[in-house]
Amino acid sequence: MGGQSSKCSEKLARRVIWCDTEGGVRNVPLWDVTFIEETVHGISGYRLSNVQQATKRGKATLKKELPKAVYQDAFKTGSIVVSTFTTMPDALDALELDTHATVDVPMNKMVASYLASRSGSVLVAWNMNGHDKHVLRRAAGEAVVDKVTLWDALPWFRSKYTLPKNTMSSSKAGTPRALFSVPTFGAAHSSLSDTVHMRQVVLRAAYCHEHDAEDTRCHSDASTSEQFAAACAQIEESNIVKEWAMVSTTAWIPGLVPDSVRGT
Repeated sequence: MGGQSSKCSEKLARRVIWCDTEGGVRNVPLWDVTFIEETVHGISGYRLSNVQQATKRGKATLKKELPKAVYQDAFKTGSIVVSTFTTMPDALDALELDTHATVDVPMNKMVASYLASRSGSVLVAWNMNGHDKHVLRRAAGEAVVDKVTLWDALPWFRSKYTLPKNTMSSSKAGTPRALFSVPTFGAAHSSLSDTVHMRQVVLRAAYCHEHDAEDTRCHSDASTSEQFAAACAQIEESNIVKEWAMVSTTAWIPGLVPDSVRGT
């Protein structure tokens, strides 16, 4: 086991970070952000949420998604909830979070620390240019955000597929989630759910576009690694590959988890 892990860590790969933010506009603080990291070596995740500063709807969502004791602690103290997971099976309903912990560190500082440690990665969001880029820059600072490569999946998707509505908040007919039969994972307007849905849409859409654009079900026989390779190819075609750094580790870097979270 140890030998395999060491050998794997020496391989080079590109890192994609799928992302979604909630809040951060119209005088509403950034209260929820999820980063799902993916390389050929594996998938992992990191979520930051602020119960106290969430919208009314956001509080209801977080109450369902966080352990009761963690939610109550965060609500009372105003601390940030850090949720991590190091495995993410293809079956979306099998997603298991490894840890939940509350930390007394401002949301902006946590986001900045996370992004600074992953410079050179490609950060992907749905409507990145119209929304998430601005939220992240206000939270972490332009200097930090400019060290990751931003890719907006929405205009790419629109250039390949024409639908009446390109929202991630619904799975009704005529939406990307419906077109590519993406299973529902949690409620809309949760950064975790929206990130999971967006990742699945892009992986499936990229694979179908590459192999048979007319068959939006051809992804069903493809492995996650094959779908990821297709998505990476689409990102590279966007002329941003020169800014996309190679990484020599697995997707999740245990040493970069905040000290207050490690070992909990």
